[in-house]
Amino acid sequence: MTKIAFHGVAPVLACGALAVSSVVLLAQIASAGTGGATGVAAASGSPSATASASPSASPSTQSGRYVALDTPTRAFDSRSTSERRRSGVTTVDLSQWVPATATAAVLNVTVTEATAGGYAVVYATGSGKPETSNVNFQTGLTQANEVISMISSDRRVDVSIDGGVAAPSAALIVDVVGFLTADESVTAGQVKAITPERVFDSGKTDQPRRSGETQVDLSAQVGDATDVVLNVTVDAPDVGGHVVVYPTGSAKPATSNVNFAKGQQQANEVFTKVGSNGRVSLSLDGPTPPHARLVVDLVATVGGEAAADVTVTSPRRFLDTRAGAGNVGAPPGRKSGPITVSLPDSVPDGASAVLLNVTATGADSPGFVTVYAAGATNPGTSNVNFRVGADQANAVVALISSDRKVT
Repeated sequence: MTKIAFHGVAPVLACGALAVSSVVLLAQIASAGTGGATGVAAASGSPSATASASPSASPSTQSGRYVALDTPTRAFDSRSTSERRRSGVTTVDLSQWVPATATAAVLNVTVTEATAGGYAVVYATGSGKPETSNVNFQTGLTQANEVISMISSDRRVDVSIDGGVAAPSAALIVDVVGFLTADESVTAGQVKAITPERVFDSGKTDQPRRSGETQVDLSAQVGDATDVVLNVTVDAPDVGGHVVVYPTGSAKPATSNVNFAKGQQQANEVFTKVGSNGRVSLSLDGPTPPHARLVVDLVATVGGEAAADVTVTSPRRFLDTRAGAGNVGAPPGRKSGPITVSLPDSVPDGASAVLLNVTATGADSPGFVTVYAAGATNPGTSNVNFRVGADQANAVVALISSDRKVT
């Protein structure tokens, strides 16, 4: 089982309570040596309308192995088009970067300059829009989230900017990080989820606040893995900016992974290649060079021993603690402390881990969410950092218990 624990703001802040914890299943990761993939992911947010499927729609599940682009690439930026702000559906063509053998894409989706609060939903073009969300945003902030999405047969995804009473419009940015492929000759692309480990915390070094490039040595953890999945947190920045994560020794890409405002604690999950020396670089950048505490948790590796294929599913919400028709998985109301949740029956017995999208909303004080296998010890890391007055989502790779539960 997977447990979801709510705490004071990560790494350490006063306890907070949530009006909503929404968790959506996106993929599942099989146990090593079991063949077909099992990676589970979740997305959360306000419900969205469901569209009818077309012949180009993707099936409900797609298995594959992960392949990283040589360099993360910006596939779409509405700010450089004649329609700077978008509302409703924008179709993004990924065929220039994603091959015909691809079954899904790994993206970093950013929303900025929003006219009102809302959420973005990412899905394969031609398929029905799921009643989930991937990026929750508000006015005055830039919000990003890592997204694994199935793609259409012509390698496109739709990104729908939605909201409540006030229909929002916003600038939309989509970076391509990598893709899943059904090509079994890609022997290095299997994923191994691990017990999360805090591999770097600048607050515990002689340089607690960082700016520019910081190198993190992962050689003791990654072995012969080619890529890693990290959760990167920025704490108490003195000005707004962003973090770029890339393999040490490579050129810094013209993309971003974590976007933050002054004083904001912000986390995002990141897929990145590892440098030849087992290091990754994190660059804190901005119009005015920011200085901030930087925290890095290792949550999975790609390639190496005991790894397995990933299966991407149609997003499905299996926990929503808000009152009303959408309530599922737990009694409605704000939550504090651990909640143990059973995963949907679609997660097979052979699954070792899942990929979720976890959303916190309605907090009465700042805090953070930690997701881990039910019955296991809290790893002392964090996945979602939240604050009062804002919905906050993040993608999460988590191990699951033998009876398919998380805490």
